[in-house]
Amino acid sequence: MSRRVAVASKIPGGEAHPNARIDSRIALTYAQKVKPPAAGNPRAAAAIALAVGLLLGFSLGRFSARSPAAEGDPLESARSEPPIGRASSLPPASPGAAPIPGADAATADAGAAALRALSERLAQIGPRQVADPTREMIEVRQLLLALDEDQLPAALGRLENLGASPAVLHPLLATLFLRWAELDAAAALERAESLGDPQLRSTASRAVLSAWAEEDPRAAWDYVMSQDARTGQLQLFVAIATRDPHWASALTRQIEDPATRNRAYVSLASFWANADPRAALGWANALDDAAARRQILPIILGTMGQQDPGTALDLALAEADASIRQPAVTGILARAVRSDPDAGLALLDRLPDDFPIESVAMILGGALSAADADDVSAYVDRLPEGNARANLLKTLIQIKVNRGADEEALLLLDLLPEGAGRASLYRTFAQGWARDDPRGVSEWLEQLPTGRERDQAVQGFSWALLESDPEGALLWATGIDEPRRRDGQLRALAQQWLRRDPDAAAAWIGSRGDLSAYVPERLQRPAGR
Repeated sequence: MSRRVAVASKIPGGEAHPNARIDSRIALTYAQKVKPPAAGNPRAAAAIALAVGLLLGFSLGRFSARSPAAEGDPLESARSEPPIGRASSLPPASPGAAPIPGADAATADAGAAALRALSERLAQIGPRQVADPTREMIEVRQLLLALDEDQLPAALGRLENLGASPAVLHPLLATLFLRWAELDAAAALERAESLGDPQLRSTASRAVLSAWAEEDPRAAWDYVMSQDARTGQLQLFVAIATRDPHWASALTRQIEDPATRNRAYVSLASFWANADPRAALGWANALDDAAARRQILPIILGTMGQQDPGTALDLALAEADASIRQPAVTGILARAVRSDPDAGLALLDRLPDDFPIESVAMILGGALSAADADDVSAYVDRLPEGNARANLLKTLIQIKVNRGADEEALLLLDLLPEGAGRASLYRTFAQGWARDDPRGVSEWLEQLPTGRERDQAVQGFSWALLESDPEGALLWATGIDEPRRRDGQLRALAQQWLRRDPDAAAAWIGSRGDLSAYVPERLQRPAGR
């Protein structure tokens, strides 16, 4: 009996996989006869492809403890390539085949040799910077896949003490647990969940559950559900959802924890909507859980909008529940604007007159900036005056300031009507612009008429100057016209300067009669000191 079939037989409700595997030790003996990497060797080619995929995913900084569908996930790369050195890659055993003489001894010797080679190779890597990471990762991965079950715990200990960067350690750990999972998935999962480091635990658990879900998802699910802590339940659900969303939709009813079930709904909605948005929509509409529908329908409709924004918008507008309709419309419009601003503008014409357009205006501003749209005047003109137009402009201005696009922000600032938070945006704009061009800001301020907008702009500019020119910051603050705002700004600037450099601040501020009131008496210094 194969190890995997033996594991399945221990699981409540588990059934042996119909394609029963031959004994893993015999399989390993067979695999070790395969020649080293060479042209035309599909096993070697798969090893190289997988190792490169693992390495690049980490080298690009894309690894995290997210769902297995995350971009650049090393487990996704692993699943996309044929398994290497695994029993599943071998021809099936003949019924009643006789044991291979000396197979166990040969396998044990080979496993021990592989462990020694692995230890020597890891000692050469250690915490140092890997000169040729792609080659070294391939070599180490091949050694890991040659280990027997008895050597896996020792190999894990060596990896945990490796001291290498996550870009090296995590792909190797995933490979180790993929190997462990093919030999004894239940034992592998139990060991993975015992790891102390949360990130290592996540990597190992996802590797095991991914392999098990691919080989025998029903046995994997039954095992996870039989555990009191429901360890890995969501991770396994995600792996199943990517392969069989119809079955995954039925499994959601078995998830008792509300928070886990909600996350499962969201994961399934995302995967299914990308693969078959109509089917996903039918599933969501058939749910009895109204709260779940409100959560996932906007996700599905927004994803559908990437393929057919017009139809998705019509379906969203037909929703009677505003808590579904408005976020769904927002998501559809945002995606359309980011991909094609002109197409997004056309969708605005399809909104009914009573739709609360101000609720999506800020999202539209972010989408326009993400699309690097040169001309936003058409959107400004299309939105009604009031909150909708103001929200759009404020979002655009803030993003332009954050990007350092000061001239573009200034042009938009002139389009913003008085009121509607315009004065506070002058402060934000002046403070942001001052980081790059304080002289330009000072010249602009000199041309502004006296009033609230200039006062707020000076307030922002003086804050920006405080670190590099505290004296100039205080002098500019004295030009604020409104008395209470001026006194509050001077007091705040003086306190900040006094904390950083009390002697210099007290000496300079105290020497000016109009500012000396802002220096505490205990810090007063004679003017000549």
